[in-house]
Amino acid sequence: MEKSPGGGYRTQNTGRVVGHRVVMPRMNAKELAGRLQEISPKVRVLFISGYTANVISHHGILEAGFDYLQKPFNSAELLTRVRDILDRL
Repeated sequence: MEKSPGGGYRTQNTGRVVGHRVVMPRMNAKELAGRLQEISPKVRVLFISGYTANVISHHGILEAGFDYLQKPFNSAELLTRVRDILDRL
């Protein structure tokens, strides 16, 4: 990772991480992840929810091996999770 001109950091990895909620009105989380990966195969989805693991398991997220972050969380936890995802790309 190197410092970018804008003050942030950049990596040579071209993967992307999208954070999104698990429970959505018109589409389930697995369908969203599939559609995003059709558009950009390297994209990874970090699902975020305040619901308990029991409720989330109903949506197939935990069994499917998707990345999941339980609310509440702080910025350090979010950063660590995103870094872990990017390191696996």
